[in-house]
Amino acid sequence: MLSTFHRDSKGFTLIELMIVVVIIGILAAMAIPRFMRTTTKAKQSEAKQILKQIYTMQRAYRQQYDTYACNGKTMCSA
Repeated sequence: MLSTFHRDSKGFTLIELMIVVVIIGILAAMAIPRFMRTTTKAKQSEAKQILKQIYTMQRAYRQQYDTYACNGKTMCSA
């Protein structure tokens, strides 16, 4: 009886699909932290660049007006 059973249908078995899902899960588990670190480094780099621009602009403003620029909401003093 078992010898007469032929597998004519094409497709994947449940075990094969489960193995693929596990492999994808392992790859995702390794890739997500790396992606998060890269994103964090990019944001930190952008923040440093913006702070350098603010510093440069404040120095130029200080040279021209002999005081630092304020944001308009707080009291500033030199």
